[in-house]
Amino acid sequence: MATGDDVAPWLSSLGDETHVASAFGLPVPMWVVAAAARALQSAQEGGHGRVGVRAATMSEQWLFAQASVTRGPDGRPDRVVVALDAARPSAIAPVIAAAHGISVREREVIGHLVTETGTSAIADSLGISAHTVRDHVKSILHKFGASSRAEPTALLLGTHRPL
Repeated sequence: MATGDDVAPWLSSLGDETHVASAFGLPVPMWVVAAAARALQSAQEGGHGRVGVRAATMSEQWLFAQASVTRGPDGRPDRVVVALDAARPSAIAPVIAAAHGISVREREVIGHLVTETGTSAIADSLGISAHTVRDHVKSILHKFGASSRAEPTALLLGTHRPL
């Protein structure tokens, strides 16, 4: 078992969660252990053997853990490798949107808001009226408790405090 020097700060930024002792001397959060177990189960059942999990840290960042199963010379699942890194906005946006009850259509509208597309262009792109776009934007702002289009965009792009 091996670990890079940069893993300890990532793990310590997660707070007082349930941890499991590891062979490399660092306590590992249960959600990372669960991701590794799910990846192994996937590989044993003939799946791809990869699982990705996101988590918010105490320092207002999001982490992404990618658990992947390696195979031995006989082709059977052998070990699980877990990589931790800062989560990209594209990995956390669905979690944040779901937490705020954003509908599928509202997510499409948000995708255009992120690129600062105007109401008419959004309407044309989605095949809906500008009035309907404005209704979706109002609903999005209400669900996020926001007063401007920039607030939900900042939250979804990871430039705002996680939930």
